[in-house]
Amino acid sequence: MRQLYKVAKEFSKENEHEFMKAWVEDPGSLEKMLLKHDIVPIQTIHNKNLTRFVGKGAYSRVFEVLYKGKRAAAKVTGSIPDYSSVIKLWELRDSLPEEFKKYIMKVYDHFKDGDFYVIVTEYLNKLPSNYRSELFGAGYAYYAEDRRSGFLDSDDNIMNIASRSVKIFESEFGHDVFTLSDMAVSNYMLKNRDKLKSHFIDYNIGEEFMAYVFEILVKNGIDKRVANRISEIAVMNIRGILDDVTNGNVFPRHHSQRERVDLVKSKGDRQINDFVAFLEYLKRSHDILWRDLHEDNIMQRSNGDLVISDPGLFVFGNDI
Repeated sequence: MRQLYKVAKEFSKENEHEFMKAWVEDPGSLEKMLLKHDIVPIQTIHNKNLTRFVGKGAYSRVFEVLYKGKRAAAKVTGSIPDYSSVIKLWELRDSLPEEFKKYIMKVYDHFKDGDFYVIVTEYLNKLPSNYRSELFGAGYAYYAEDRRSGFLDSDDNIMNIASRSVKIFESEFGHDVFTLSDMAVSNYMLKNRDKLKSHFIDYNIGEEFMAYVFEILVKNGIDKRVANRISEIAVMNIRGILDDVTNGNVFPRHHSQRERVDLVKSKGDRQINDFVAFLEYLKRSHDILWRDLHEDNIMQRSNGDLVISDPGLFVFGNDI
């Protein structure tokens, strides 16, 4: 990709724009949506394969793009928390102490198009191996089952992700339906905590989970079509959140509760110590709890700055 970009840079800005447009052959629906807003996706080489996106989450895709003549990233997501958390941090940036502003990802543009939210940001690089080792070394890495089990041990965590899984329906169906859906999802998870600790939400568990939520909603007067939609999307969202929590290495103690937790700080690099100080500042001064900071959600600028690239599971103040 670097070689391709260097070739493109040899063109004038006008020609570079046309070159990148031509590079997107047979664009998919998300690419067409970006092109409609003059955001040009760039096909790239990732893990030795030609790909249309450079990152993906449970509900999102991240494209490398050309935006107003410069290299950028465009995240397309169907998740309101995925979108709003990035914007909340960006809007907070100007009020932060100068030394902490660098940890917030720069947002160039953001908008809604149909069912999707789009955020155009600065382009960031993967963490180099020395930082991955410092942040996610053997002392802090847990097996997936241990991470999932530890996460689900907390009633607060279960209540939080249950609420997040159905939050999207509050504006569509009202607060009462949201509250009922939230209760149904959290009840199933609390009653089946041990099963969810040891098993991924496969087809059988998913069907049982959806049937439980569906039955409670219908018994409380919710239309069957609405109940079916809520139960399906809620379980899909829970599966995605748990998958994010348990896959890949995670930053130590990232699922701490409201009380202050003394984080184990790296002894090696001042940059990492300062980054941890920033996270503690967010908790202390803005009541923002950090979540899901695995090695794909902390990235690096070309100047070496660490940056939070995906705060999708952060909890902001009264959101708990």
